Amino acid sequence: MAQSPLTITLRHFTWVSGLSACFLFNGCATLIHSSASRLIADEHSESRRRSSHSQLNDPFRPRTPAVQELHAPARGPFSWTTAATTAAGEPLQIAAAGDGGFRSLIVGSVGGHDPVAVKLTEDLARYLHDNQVIMGGVDTTILRTLNPDGLKQHKHNNADGVYLNNLFPIHRGKVSIAQRRQLPKEIQFLIDLISEQHPQRIVHIRTVRDSDGMLAVSQGATDTGHEVAEWLDFRLRNLPQDVSRGTLESWAAQRGDCAVITIGIPHQTKAKDAWELYGDAILSLLMDGDSESRQLAREQKQQRSANRRNEWTQPNDNSFDEIFRDDSVDRKSDKQLFD
Repeated sequence: MAQSPLTITLRHFTWVSGLSACFLFNGCATLIHSSASRLIADEHSESRRRSSHSQLNDPFRPRTPAVQELHAPARGPFSWTTAATTAAGEPLQIAAAGDGGFRSLIVGSVGGHDPVAVKLTEDLARYLHDNQVIMGGVDTTILRTLNPDGLKQHKHNNADGVYLNNLFPIHRGKVSIAQRRQLPKEIQFLIDLISEQHPQRIVHIRTVRDSDGMLAVSQGATDTGHEVAEWLDFRLRNLPQDVSRGTLESWAAQRGDCAVITIGIPHQTKAKDAWELYGDAILSLLMDGDSESRQLAREQKQQRSANRRNEWTQPNDNSFDEIFRDDSVDRKSDKQLFD
């Protein structure tokens, strides 16, 4: 049946109008959906920002190492900085890692000639330097060894022939100028370093005669100490009561302004194996008492480390000229052991 031009024109107009209306409706819906999506995304972004800001400013929230920028480059090559010298002119070397968070001071062995502990401290310093963008919330200063004289001369005494871990102040009070002058230069340096850094935790790395290893902790680090001692199957001692007076541990624990941990590595451990065996445990000591982080690290590495300790903890061919002394005490007789 023939259709008039007017009918065709009206039908064409109706079809075009319908398409236009459909386009306008869908387009508006698309625009509305797009605008709503952006609004929701902005609200989520703002919510995350506020949540992050709230967490960062929550004083009761534990500060845990954050994983961030995993492939970021290290901040230049690692190097030790000479912060002072001994009376004999040997450098007291330090390194620092992190720029905010829980403050720890790592003290390399007071014994100097303690190759296992010194190598472990060196490896820790390099690891923290290379991974400081991963170890968020950690601000660490590392003293390579308190006795560089002994390190050079292969002795446990310094160049003046004194054993440093007998000569720290006995009382917890402030050291007077006159008393300070009587102390070895190395101890003066450490006291000044602690006063400057205000660490929340001091960790002393050394070796001990006990084949099972030892962990000594002061109040404020007992939870960490129990977990790590159980992890490593180390005997646990309490500070300051289980160490001799005049030691770093006794003096620092009595100060009461920071927690103190001494980790005693079995002396028969080979220096080259120390980091693989105990590095993960020492890193866990820097985690601000965060039980979840230590639990995760323990679950990841406990069996592997245990196997390696059983395999690698072998006599080290008498690398010591003498066994590093034990600065703990017999609590019944109050006499120093292994003198």
